[in-house]
Amino acid sequence: VDVVVVCPSGELADRAVEAGIATVHAVPPVADSVTQGRMRDSQRLWQTCLRIARRDDHVVIFSYYLLAFAPVARPVLRARGVHVTLDLHDTLPSPKARLAVRLGSRAVDSVIACSRFTAGQLAHRPRVSYLHRAVTPPTSIAQVAAGDTTPQVAPVGAGGPLRIGIVGRITQEKRHLLLIDAVAQ
Repeated sequence: VDVVVVCPSGELADRAVEAGIATVHAVPPVADSVTQGRMRDSQRLWQTCLRIARRDDHVVIFSYYLLAFAPVARPVLRARGVHVTLDLHDTLPSPKARLAVRLGSRAVDSVIACSRFTAGQLAHRPRVSYLHRAVTPPTSIAQVAAGDTTPQVAPVGAGGPLRIGIVGRITQEKRHLLLIDAVAQ
């Protein structure tokens, strides 16, 4: 798979290069208010995507605010045979943001969601895939000592204490602690 990243310049672009992605289109952000800046950044990211997208490419959107221009870009991308997928892993507290996601999600071909709860924010989508799987860290000290840090898939209904693992960017805005509290209840 040939991966190309289109993202705002800064940390994400730097991390993509460090990860070995050969082609990174870093779009300088606009210094503006958060909302106006995101809208302008979204427009500029889509313009870059429209410029570089080729027939049969597969575009994956990782930020819900990019949905604002998806309906505008969709006809051009469809004409080129480009498939657009939304990777939705946020639960949005704002009614305005949920409405924007509901409307913008109509302009994508498919959705990857971390749960049915998260996907409930979308407009009805016939092609939604849920990517979730229980994973526990190695339980044996001998495994860790031997350098085996491969996570093991937890069998359904396995006994023992519940473990919650987080794979990805751990920040307060993602509300992981709320999830842990809910599970504890």
